[in-house]
Amino acid sequence: MKGNTTADVSVKTTVSYLSLHDAFQFEKVKISLSGNSAKMMPKLSYNIKLHKKDELYGYRKLKLRSLSFDPSYIREQLGYDILKSAGLISSEFSFVRVFMNDQELGLFGIVEGFNDPWLSNVFAGGDLSYKHGYLYQAKFIGANNPAADLSYYENITEYADGQYKIKEDATGGEKDNYKPLMDLTKFIAEAPTNSSDAVNEWNKRFDMDSVVRSMAIEILGGYGDGYIANSNNFYLYQNLSGDQYTYIAADLDLCLGNTNNAVGFSNMLNGNYSKFPGWGKRPLVNQMMRVSEFNQKFEQTLQDLNNKLFNSNATNSRIDDLAIMLKEDVEWDQKLTKDLCKKLLESLGMSQPSDIYTSPQFAPYFKDPGQLDMAKRLLDGVPFNAAINGPTGHITLLGIMEWFRVIHQNTANFFLQK
Repeated sequence: MKGNTTADVSVKTTVSYLSLHDAFQFEKVKISLSGNSAKMMPKLSYNIKLHKKDELYGYRKLKLRSLSFDPSYIREQLGYDILKSAGLISSEFSFVRVFMNDQELGLFGIVEGFNDPWLSNVFAGGDLSYKHGYLYQAKFIGANNPAADLSYYENITEYADGQYKIKEDATGGEKDNYKPLMDLTKFIAEAPTNSSDAVNEWNKRFDMDSVVRSMAIEILGGYGDGYIANSNNFYLYQNLSGDQYTYIAADLDLCLGNTNNAVGFSNMLNGNYSKFPGWGKRPLVNQMMRVSEFNQKFEQTLQDLNNKLFNSNATNSRIDDLAIMLKEDVEWDQKLTKDLCKKLLESLGMSQPSDIYTSPQFAPYFKDPGQLDMAKRLLDGVPFNAAINGPTGHITLLGIMEWFRVIHQNTANFFLQK
């Protein structure tokens, strides 16, 4: 599996899980590689699927996140903390040390997969008889391919071009059914924006708190790979009790000062949400902002979250605690990752990172200054302290404390001058 990272290969094995309070062993566990760009990293991410009725704290499907894109190691944890503090639904996140066949793999994040019984656990308190609707996943599949931006298509087959995936079929519903998603995007395209019933009609179709708060957090959190910036990394869940959709953010590694978009990075930090990369291009946000009540609610939510969650007083102690807790594990993981990078270079016939930066083989990829900078971060390494506090010396990375300090001040200044 590790020898062929581009193929969809899975293996069955035995997995042991040890914590301070519990010890479990699972047989016939299916493990596969996870992610798209993550498959190209020296340190890989994995999907875990437990056998039939086995479960770990109520879940059968889990992800092991390599954290390779984040030298602070804590962005995803903080990202999920923020979503939870804002009253939003998403996965839980924790850290694990991983060993495979007596080999040290390093420090990973572990998150719940968005598969049943996730829906019954989150929306019905674990009631396995819960009748759930469709869960649609948005996926970025390339710049020249259809985007999961919630545009309306008259031909239903266009929804199945790869940009959307049905993560869970509705209870008793048809397989591969994109009709509910098609109907939702048609509503977005034709939704009332200035009529007396506009707010009511939107609230019938969406849990608008989930949309407004999520979009505000994408701005303040600098989601470089979310809906606004990249039409990626979100889910839409159809709640059958009222045919109302909930917006759910996911995969939070490229946020809070970590990006692959060097050109747009300054606009993420600007404080003026209308300058954020992708703003004005996404149908859901465009239509929502044409409704004056939602426009006002969005701006007020931005200010409230900026004051309560996106400031150093609210985050510094949490960041310090996580950094202290992980310090020794990070040192261990960085050593393992350095060895993996060395092996990668040797497999390419190279002896040092600078060889790959100037190689004609990688020249097309590294024309993008952001991609080149991310490669340097990975192969040269970023000190843990710099990744936490800054400065990092990289055009695609701020220290995580820097991010909160700068975005808070710039956002506050924008609304003072508005």
